[in-house]
Amino acid sequence: MSGLKKVKNNSADDRDYSELIDYLTLYVNMQEALIDCAIISVINNNYTISDSCGKVIFTFIEYDDTLIDMLVMLAPKRLKICNPLDFKNKELIKTIIGIFKERVEINYSIVPDVI
Repeated sequence: MSGLKKVKNNSADDRDYSELIDYLTLYVNMQEALIDCAIISVINNNYTISDSCGKVIFTFIEYDDTLIDMLVMLAPKRLKICNPLDFKNKELIKTIIGIFKERVEINYSIVPDVI
């Protein structure tokens, strides 16, 4: 019985996650972009958001929720994820792509100028 309950809870969690992603996508699409391009990278285990000129906008230590919050607030027209293999939480990348969809570009070999 507990296995069935666990499957049911996972299904509910998946549905809640999907609804949250849909809501955030709608919200971002309604917002005016505060920045044309946001570049996300991991430098010294910190998430960094830079603009297209390499100017650091935000740096924070491993807080996935804060990264999502800042990206949703900025509602960038384009979003580049640099070296996704450096991200400890790979689900975070899935979430960002889920929210920003076609705005996301993934670059595996870009070294940001902000190091």
